[in-house]
Amino acid sequence: MSENMSNLINEIEAAKILNLSRRTLQTMRQEGTGPAFIKLSERRLAYEKSEIERWISSRRVTCTTENAG
Repeated sequence: MSENMSNLINEIEAAKILNLSRRTLQTMRQEGTGPAFIKLSERRLAYEKSEIERWISSRRVTCTTENAG
């Protein structure tokens, strides 16, 4: 298995890493507010572990008023 393929995780694993429910992750995907994903087929998708980490880092704030409004 190539390194890229071993970097892929399914929706359930991504939700666990993010400490979100699967439904919340689905909603974020529909709204375009969650981490980028890969559509493997019409009914199957995956997330790259590195993309999950990048998305988490992009959410970092230092003040509760950041990104308000």
